[in-house]
Amino acid sequence: MDLTRLFGYEIEPQRTVEEDLFNPPLGGELAIGESLRVALDNSLRVAQKSNKMTEVVLRVDEDPDRERTCPVRDAVLEVAFGDESAAAAGADWLAAQLSRAMDERSKDCLLLIAAYGEDGKKTRRVAAWIFPQDEAFRFTAGKEGNDIELLTEIFSRTSALRKMAVFEGKRLATNFITADVLDFQFGRADDVADFWITQFLEARLSITSAAGTKVLADALKRASEADISPAENEQVHNAAIAIRTMPQSHWSLEEVANTFLSGNAREVFLAAAPNDIARTSSFKMDRPALERGLSFRNFKLTKNVYVSAPIEEVGEDKIVRVERAEGAADDGTGEKVHIDAEIVQDRLGSRHV
Repeated sequence: MDLTRLFGYEIEPQRTVEEDLFNPPLGGELAIGESLRVALDNSLRVAQKSNKMTEVVLRVDEDPDRERTCPVRDAVLEVAFGDESAAAAGADWLAAQLSRAMDERSKDCLLLIAAYGEDGKKTRRVAAWIFPQDEAFRFTAGKEGNDIELLTEIFSRTSALRKMAVFEGKRLATNFITADVLDFQFGRADDVADFWITQFLEARLSITSAAGTKVLADALKRASEADISPAENEQVHNAAIAIRTMPQSHWSLEEVANTFLSGNAREVFLAAAPNDIARTSSFKMDRPALERGLSFRNFKLTKNVYVSAPIEEVGEDKIVRVERAEGAADDGTGEKVHIDAEIVQDRLGSRHV
């Protein structure tokens, strides 16, 4: 698609400012130079290939007798489809919305809003970026002397604080309700960075905490039951322990796979996702639910001997240890379970526990 409109605003955080003292962000429509066009196209392309995009759903009006829309969607539609005046008004509203979403814990930033389209086609795209304000040195070395200058009125294109949201579709009631979002800070233990999704876009993750946690637990179980090497199987069990204890609260299946798994274990794990949304969308992990779903590690030994242990009690320096004999085969032959614990109960039964 071709870049057809571009708006830029300098945003200062005004979430705690009284309405009568609110200052509308300065900015408006920008001329589209070739270097800027290339830079934005590259930024969009890199983000879409980063595997860091998350789908979110706008909180639209759920009244069946009214149109399923919201102010954010209305403004984005005007930027995409409205005439020159309506597009500018929509961009102005989005800039003010962002300023009201940010408090003093966030830096001043540059908001860019771009509209894309193609002649003769009804599909449009709107992309919004924020780049935080920063400082930099400009250094010039030369035979006649060296020069250094401090630049303060700049906005960083590569900062981890940058964010992006992309809408795409036609002017239909069911389109422009979801967006793909890049937000490196979302999911931190605090709520400082949640302003982009929850405050500015007034959106939520497209996959719920309960659904995402269930898919994650099922994918780990399926990977642990698959015909994979002992080393890969150990990756799966280590992942199950790590994601229960790490401070990170939001995950996607793809992020879990990229962080902990490789080879066949990774392929089997990702194949358990029912669709691309479940595979790539972040969700807030329900730790208690995950712990209930992945509580035990179960071993079947020779001659129908079974060992079942809490997963946190399996590992080096734990009650249950898994060791591989030197030169053991990749099919698992040669692995042994060692148990070092006091017996507290000894009963006969008709089946294994």
